[in-house]
Amino acid sequence: TRALLQFMNQYFGTTIVLGSATPSIETYNAAINNKIILHEIGHRSTHIPLPKLEVVDLKVEQKKGNYKQISETLHQNISECLRNKEQILILHNKRGYAHNLTCTDCGQTIECPRCSISLTLHKSLQDSFLHCHYCDLKTPIKTSCNNCNDINLKEIGTGIQKILEELNTEFPSAKTIRIDSDTTSTKTAHDQLHDTIHNNEADIILGTQMISIGLNIPNIQLVGVTNADIALNMPDFRASERAFQLLTQVSGRAGRQNKQGKVIIQTYNPYHPVIQAIKNGDIQNFYNQELHERQEFNYPPFSKLTKLTYSHNQKAAVDKEVEKITDKLNFLNCKFKSAPALIEKKHNKFYHHILLETLKPENIIPQLNLDQNWWIDRDPVSTV
Repeated sequence: TRALLQFMNQYFGTTIVLGSATPSIETYNAAINNKIILHEIGHRSTHIPLPKLEVVDLKVEQKKGNYKQISETLHQNISECLRNKEQILILHNKRGYAHNLTCTDCGQTIECPRCSISLTLHKSLQDSFLHCHYCDLKTPIKTSCNNCNDINLKEIGTGIQKILEELNTEFPSAKTIRIDSDTTSTKTAHDQLHDTIHNNEADIILGTQMISIGLNIPNIQLVGVTNADIALNMPDFRASERAFQLLTQVSGRAGRQNKQGKVIIQTYNPYHPVIQAIKNGDIQNFYNQELHERQEFNYPPFSKLTKLTYSHNQKAAVDKEVEKITDKLNFLNCKFKSAPALIEKKHNKFYHHILLETLKPENIIPQLNLDQNWWIDRDPVSTV
């Protein structure tokens, strides 16, 4: 959308306003280099101070014997808000009940037959099943391992349904609602949840990243992040930027109108630069450090990337085609990176990415003679 607006600006001579509390690294770099005009607002429109922020080290929490998803600190603050009739927003950015089912005997994880990813366990009072979040395959829960027939299958990882179960156990008198793509799939679901929240009919709002932006709920005084590391550990050069944006935006939901709010971020890595930047309110230092690292590794905005993606229902065909194209790129002396997609197989098709590091891909791509199974993505949002 941003690129399209910039094109319209050049073509029609329009004026564009890009507004965000967490602009992209590319936009920030353009602003500090006077390619666009920077306007900054140093306070909230209500002049209420930004929320106080506390970081909880989950390693310390477990050493104290607490292996629950809600730390002692977060538990105490939720209890206080409930006593004061204030609302709480909890972010947990993983759907389902558990990440997967794993055999404790052979270590095999139950995977989707159509995608190279484990099936997510969904479990509720109404229904329980294994679900692929990519091809939408749903299958009954396995009672034994496909590999060794052992019956000891263990739930690995924590999804939002498990967090909901824990909150209901710890705070039985509180009304807790869940907001994710599973609970908002119907036409009227968003409106119903919105009305429930704004009518103070929900005490605790638990959700995935869809709750981080756009919510203006006057009575939310506490925001809790159950595990910030979920956002930090993606193998993409934009992982830190996205984690910073997500955590900053969700933090901004607390204390928007009545009084200063509070944010509690739980993590196993409290000294990660993203966590420290948010804790110290040092946004500018984070952007400058991120720009330094991008420049060191020649990533945008100091370069232009073009992602070529090849897909085919046979892996051998993918390998053969990729080898042919990489040979051509080597002949053309074009810098590139080549690797299978992070999730190599989706919907029974195999995917492979080639990242071109050239400012003029239009001079390179026509010489490759790409067939219809290739996709071309200029300035890709994701490289994996």
